[in-house]
Amino acid sequence: MRYHETVAQALAETIVPHGGAFPLGGGDVPLAERLESMTHRLGYPSWPIRLLLTLLDWLPILLFFRLSRFRCLTPDERQAFISRLATSRWLIHQVLFYGIKALVVTIFYSDPLAGAAIGYPGTVERDPVNREPVSPR
Repeated sequence: MRYHETVAQALAETIVPHGGAFPLGGGDVPLAERLESMTHRLGYPSWPIRLLLTLLDWLPILLFFRLSRFRCLTPDERQAFISRLATSRWLIHQVLFYGIKALVVTIFYSDPLAGAAIGYPGTVERDPVNREPVSPR
């Protein structure tokens, strides 16, 4: 597994852990691969995503003086680190946390397996006459 894939998987397993409301967890979705695919589809370069993952991997050392990088932390230490970012008094830490969380959760729930686990059929029914989405009853 490549460096950025390892960091992305550790991040996905931390944000969406196994054993929540359904058995699927963040580690079951290839986050790094889907991030690359998404950036290429949108026409953006992939280096900003790789830079973000590298920064995230080094943040425990740079910000909180932990002598271990993010991907090498235990799951409990990763969770504590992410929680510390979310509750930091520094706005930039909170922005980083919520940006990363939104990215991970969006990619996780766009996976067909995750959609099926929460009961999402993967398609939206449309009225054949006016092509408007049909609201569920």
